[in-house]
Amino acid sequence: MNATKRTKPVKVIKPIVVDQRAADLAEIDREIDRIEGQIKEKLAAFNADKEKHVLDQSQEKQDRLLAQVRTLRGHVDGLHKKRFAVELGDDLAEPKPAAGAAPAKQNRAWDLKPVQEPRYPDLPRTEENQKTFTETYERFTNYIIYQKFLGLKTASCHPDSVAHLEVVAIVAAMAEAGEYWNALRCVAIEKRLAEIESRATLSYKGVWDRDVAYRHGDVCTHQGSSWHCELDHAQGLQPGEGIGWKLMVKKGRDGKDARP
Repeated sequence: MNATKRTKPVKVIKPIVVDQRAADLAEIDREIDRIEGQIKEKLAAFNADKEKHVLDQSQEKQDRLLAQVRTLRGHVDGLHKKRFAVELGDDLAEPKPAAGAAPAKQNRAWDLKPVQEPRYPDLPRTEENQKTFTETYERFTNYIIYQKFLGLKTASCHPDSVAHLEVVAIVAAMAEAGEYWNALRCVAIEKRLAEIESRATLSYKGVWDRDVAYRHGDVCTHQGSSWHCELDHAQGLQPGEGIGWKLMVKKGRDGKDARP
């Protein structure tokens, strides 16, 4: 009698179902977290340098760190756009053009030439050197424009982007208001500085002389006492007689001869 051969049950391996969309989103999130960590490190280095004494700070280092942060934030913005596209799906995120449709417009590329940050003229402003200040101001303007364009480029914007006139007007008004405000402050500061510089300072002129034209702030000695001129013009006015002079140090008593 033949024995019946028993067969082992076949183990059924279930296929692993991979949610490709969830995997793509997780990968994008990991990359965003990694770049955000780099941004925090660079901002911490920037703040640490800013907390140093002004003579120990490195402007070049701060500018370099901020430029790197702008670049990294541009990458983060691009990853957020990519994540949004993955959540919507390819068909919704990037709709295919209809047959016979006009080709997509090609945007211009940024044509930026590096502009070095100028230095403010370290000299008093006069009518003779006004040209120097005007030219330096123009270089400052070009430098700020370059920095703004560089920031837009880093943020993945293109020069053909359309801006609403309302926004343009607001930005222009804010810039004009800031310039006007600073101009008024400069006028007030220069006026105050001129008043301070015009104040009289003590200047010793020696023994009083009737023929000398003394000014406010001059000091002289007369008959053993020190006198301060109180007028803008005091010629021929003798100290101690009438207006024009104010006693500063009164003559002391004559000393007695020492006895042997």
